[in-house]
Amino acid sequence: EEELEAVNSVYADEVEGVGGGEGEDRWIRLKIMPDVAGDAAMVYASLSLRVHLPLGYPEDAGARGEVEDAAGLTESDVSELRMKMDDLCQELLSDKATCVFQLVQLAKDFVNEKNVPSDDCTICMCPFDEDEQFFLTVCGHSFHVECAARWVHDQYVKTFEKLELDGKAEMPAQGCLTGEAVCPVCRTEISEERTKMLRERIDKLYVEYQEQRREEQLNAERERLEQERRAEIRKNAEKLEREELERTAFVQQPVVVIENYDGDSVKVLRHFMSPFGASDCRLTSQSSSQSLYPRAFVWFSSMDKAMKACKNLQSRYSIHVATYDDFKALNSAGQPSNSVRNARGQQQQQQQQQQQQQQQAFNCAEDDEGVADGMGTLSLEGLTDLIRWKESGKERSVQTALHVKPGAKVTRITNAEDIRTRRAGFIDVQIAAPPRDGEANEEVVAFIASLFNVKRGCVKIVAGHRSREKVCEVSIPSDFREASQEDEAALDSLSSYVMGRLELFG
Repeated sequence: EEELEAVNSVYADEVEGVGGGEGEDRWIRLKIMPDVAGDAAMVYASLSLRVHLPLGYPEDAGARGEVEDAAGLTESDVSELRMKMDDLCQELLSDKATCVFQLVQLAKDFVNEKNVPSDDCTICMCPFDEDEQFFLTVCGHSFHVECAARWVHDQYVKTFEKLELDGKAEMPAQGCLTGEAVCPVCRTEISEERTKMLRERIDKLYVEYQEQRREEQLNAERERLEQERRAEIRKNAEKLEREELERTAFVQQPVVVIENYDGDSVKVLRHFMSPFGASDCRLTSQSSSQSLYPRAFVWFSSMDKAMKACKNLQSRYSIHVATYDDFKALNSAGQPSNSVRNARGQQQQQQQQQQQQQQQAFNCAEDDEGVADGMGTLSLEGLTDLIRWKESGKERSVQTALHVKPGAKVTRITNAEDIRTRRAGFIDVQIAAPPRDGEANEEVVAFIASLFNVKRGCVKIVAGHRSREKVCEVSIPSDFREASQEDEAALDSLSSYVMGRLELFG
């Protein structure tokens, strides 16, 4: 009785019950746990020890120990413990000594020895050593402490990385990493209370993670700067190579610049410059926003052709051989502004309308009569555009479109400037005759006859008798006809002839 009271006093927390009374066998039941300083996560093996004390104990009968509710122990482990307890009881019985304390201590030593998981760690798949710490979850799965700490740490970090990516949170400060973690085997939640033994290791792993992350960020920034530096070097090298190619091309193919080119399009420019030996043309926006017209760049196969073009066109355009700076400006030139494009578009639309009217006048056969007006001085090139060659059998003649304005004081041409700049669709003539009874038409015939120095019978109005737009046909003089064999040369000669007549007429 005194021994039971002493055991109950010493192992008050472990005693689960005491039974038996006076005249009966006595027993005591204790919960045997390993010495893990109260850390439930370190408890793998445990059991309940029931000690029977029969009547006549300890002089005449020996005690007997039984193992109940064994956890973390195999059947062979339980059998081994029973054999050891039986041997101890027989030994103490011969000495007639008490054995409850010895049985409790034997069970505790045995549990401490067997408090190692028999299975391998499911994270690293390695067995547990006897002196190695382990982590046991509430679901009964055991892991190495280092493996469990890294598993929990990685789950905490992944949670915050996702929140950081979504902009909902930032990575916590050192020592404040918390979150949700689950068992890697059955996905049962691992509470923070159970992971207290892992806290020191988790914090250490988090410090390493932060250092590694900072290093990765620094490396990424260095890589970005290095890529930018390489890209800049490559860009400069390509720029130098491009400039070298441009210089080579500039030397091999001289470029002529036409300032304020007022042509319709680059196709017109190519057609106009091809007789001078131009190989290519391009239009760019004018550097001055006040100009309505672009700069025209024309390529030539040799400097001689470029100089010849400048010489022939210097009276008509502001033209010069380009410098390399002009050539570089060509590559960086943008498109004209909206206001410039709109103004040019309006002028081009007017020119197209005049050209359409001229075409309609040449093709019209109606007998109409009308009037028109204009201003300027004629030029050889502009007049060639307004004269059309016509050949019928052996007879040759030219046709020209007129826009007349009757009722003037003096008969004369009024749009010479538009003809010179190739913006004219007609030769505008003011007529010193009223538009009645065919008087204006007669004056037109007389004027054209005197202009070409032919008889009035050589001039006839073939279209537009009652319209302002008229087409006159002039029979070619015999001397002129003998002097010119090709149509293109004939037109040039005729233009020169008419220019001479205009000077006399004026």
